[in-house]
Amino acid sequence: MDQWTHMQCDDNETQSLVKLAKKIKDKRYCRECMKMLPLDQIKPNSFFCHKHYKMVSSWNRAEADGVRPKCIADMHTFGQTTIQLSTKQIRDLMTPNQIQNYKKWCIVPVDPTHPLTVDNAVVVSSIHRMFLISHWRLGHSLIQYQHALTLKK
Repeated sequence: MDQWTHMQCDDNETQSLVKLAKKIKDKRYCRECMKMLPLDQIKPNSFFCHKHYKMVSSWNRAEADGVRPKCIADMHTFGQTTIQLSTKQIRDLMTPNQIQNYKKWCIVPVDPTHPLTVDNAVVVSSIHRMFLISHWRLGHSLIQYQHALTLKK
């Protein structure tokens, strides 16, 4: 018998939360599939299913996890609440050379007022990223940010 069976629910919101907890207690989210999967399909101590864990681990884990933290930091800087890029999409945006030298490269939004997506992303050097972030922090001007973005070449 599970812990949710005897739980008393006062309102509909609580009842729906209990139903959700029962539904997902044996599932985890795969960052690559972007789906909830049964526990037996998820690699232990990882955020990937068995299929994608092999694929991601072939692309050095440090590299896979090295780009995303910068994207998350930028998300907070730009006042966004989400990043809509999977690890596979990050890999697809970058060249093999950029992936190998991931510490020198970043993915930033073309329009920082919208969440980071495949259509709203561009790969820039780490130095250029700092330049863009400093422009944004000075005045939150989209025009200045996008002008600074065009100076990357």
